[in-house]
Amino acid sequence: MGMFKNDKHKLDPFRWRIGLPYPFGPKVEDPVRVTQFSETLRIVDPTNSGNEIFALVGELANAEIRYYYLRRVQARRLSTLLHYMAWLFGTVGILVPVAGHILSDLPENFLSWGYYFFALAGSVLVADNVFGGTNSHHRYVKTQLDIERIFELYALDAKRIFVSNIFASDAEKSVLLIDRSVEFIEQMHLVLGTETAEWKKAVDLTKLELQRHAGGPGNQCGSD
Repeated sequence: MGMFKNDKHKLDPFRWRIGLPYPFGPKVEDPVRVTQFSETLRIVDPTNSGNEIFALVGELANAEIRYYYLRRVQARRLSTLLHYMAWLFGTVGILVPVAGHILSDLPENFLSWGYYFFALAGSVLVADNVFGGTNSHHRYVKTQLDIERIFELYALDAKRIFVSNIFASDAEKSVLLIDRSVEFIEQMHLVLGTETAEWKKAVDLTKLELQRHAGGPGNQCGSD
């Protein structure tokens, strides 16, 4: 119990923590889930471990699914807020010159406020790119759906292994499920690696876009 007090990411209670946002659950890079996986795998009966293996792999998959679900919700909220702000500032920028022709006794620099609001609208859209609101939301949705798809196929294959090998020994069924689990984990990490590569590409493109707007080296490269 002392160990649990000193480290809230230790294994007990474990399952309800997985996938929850930090600090209630482990950070996504925290290896506690893999530690739990390896420790439990070490103590299961190797001759009758089919259900335990499926449950362990399912916990790993569900942790990733919940993580990307939480991230997509956060990204959607950020994207909605920034797009609303851009719409609001852009609308005000349009209305300023209209009001300038209708109203009288306005300050001499009143029309220039329209440009300020247009600049604010553009700045908000740049912020959406920099902080990954819209782009991140699309990426998280795709990753979550991809993991869900391959996990659902894995679950059906696991059921098929037990049904189609009903007369096989428990050890034989466990071996078949382990082979299928290895295939699933490789597929899942391929999806995660693809998402990471897309994130890096989005960050690099955002940097180039900011350099182009600032008149830096990116602008010169883009003009060649």
